Amino acid sequence: MSDPARQLKAVGEATQTMHGVAEQALEWVKVSEERVVRAEARVGKVRSELKERALEQLRGVSAEARERIAAERKARLAAEAKVSAAERSRDRAEKAFEDLQTRAQAEREEILAQASRASGEADRIVAEANDTVDRKVERLVAEVRGAEDELAATWQPLAAAFAEVVRDFHRDSGSPAR
Repeated sequence: MSDPARQLKAVGEATQTMHGVAEQALEWVKVSEERVVRAEARVGKVRSELKERALEQLRGVSAEARERIAAERKARLAAEAKVSAAERSRDRAEKAFEDLQTRAQAEREEILAQASRASGEADRIVAEANDTVDRKVERLVAEVRGAEDELAATWQPLAAAFAEVVRDFHRDSGSPAR
């Protein structure tokens, strides 16, 4: 076999080897991209679930607050009816009105305290949900980074083998290696 034919054959073999390496690299990149997409989907699902749970808790707190406000309104209407009836007897009416004012104030303060506690509980639930999401996102990011490191580790032997093939090709063909 002549020297140009050997060189042509070596170039063809090197080309085939490069194509094989490139196809394998593309496959690994596709697999890594699929892993990233799955991880991102999991993060989105977890985030939406936690958000929905927090919103459900908030709806419950809001419904309870509306019920308490309606009860306070009802109590206020009853107080107004008592004041109207108490006008017939001024001494008795003033005492009843003062008692009612005291109760209404206490009820308002209790409702405000309960609303404050409910608001604090809602804030705590949202903060916990955010912390949970953040931890899960960090864990998933770490998994993705771990997969990137794994991919890089699998590429290193392949790159070394490819470099060796190129050096062998240049050595066999007599051309200087670059």
